[in-house]
Amino acid sequence: IELLNQMMSMYVASLPATDTESIGMSNLKCSLTASEIKEITNKITDAKQKKVAEFALSKVGFPYSQPQRDSGKAFDCSSLAFYAWKAAGVNISNGGSTTAAAEAEGLSKNTVKEKNIQPGDLIFYSYKQNGRYKNISHVAIYVGSGKVVEAVDPANGVCIGDYHNA
Repeated sequence: IELLNQMMSMYVASLPATDTESIGMSNLKCSLTASEIKEITNKITDAKQKKVAEFALSKVGFPYSQPQRDSGKAFDCSSLAFYAWKAAGVNISNGGSTTAAAEAEGLSKNTVKEKNIQPGDLIFYSYKQNGRYKNISHVAIYVGSGKVVEAVDPANGVCIGDYHNA
């Protein structure tokens, strides 16, 4: 699986610009080694933030799937955020719902300014009208050093990339 993830990551990196890059996602990396994960998480001192980041980073390379979002074998963006925070002992579901919009609504009193973002913080995105809370349709997890982990799409799966505020 690790070899396949590395091959797919190299293949994706060789593709021309995609829609994901046009909305701000760049430098996507869809596989990480244990030492790369440790290099990122060693900088995090808060225990909960570290747990969230470790969980999210450990899922880089996993497939994207909405139907299998609760299987532990694949994730969509909001299930990745939910299970990352669950690993740290925090339930971010809102009324039992774990969609990005529901999570954002439930966490709306816990916002931070962009300049104060910390590892584990969730970044919610609204790309178009969808009738959900603040039209939110996507969430990523900030892991520090200008990087986010997110379940991108079925072609990429769970990846790490540059922070973007699209």
